[in-house]
Amino acid sequence: MFEKASRLSVRYKVHNGIINTEDLWGLGLSVLDLLARDLDTALRASGRRSFINENNKDEVLELKFEIVKHIIGVKLQEATDAKEEVVTRETRDKILNILEDKKYEKLKGMSRKELLKELEEL
Repeated sequence: MFEKASRLSVRYKVHNGIINTEDLWGLGLSVLDLLARDLDTALRASGRRSFINENNKDEVLELKFEIVKHIIGVKLQEATDAKEEVVTRETRDKILNILEDKKYEKLKGMSRKELLKELEEL
């Protein structure tokens, strides 16, 4: 799909000009969503596709739409993965803090005399 787009020098019209396929990765999800909607509208306006004759549809327009949908999917998955990573990191940090507290829990239960003895042994 991306090879075909690069061979055809596919370009996309966005609010501030014309961009190529690799520039899509730098766009935010809201801009990509608008672009996907525009492409979907253009595909629908191009008329009913034939299921017998593949030449009736605009292949470049369909390719553009599929590429934008793919990039949106990748970016959404990356955002989900990033959120999960934050939750995992926070959970890991909490567990490490609890382990640290448990490590000293025994010491907290000792009397002053026992603590002084323990200190002398160090």
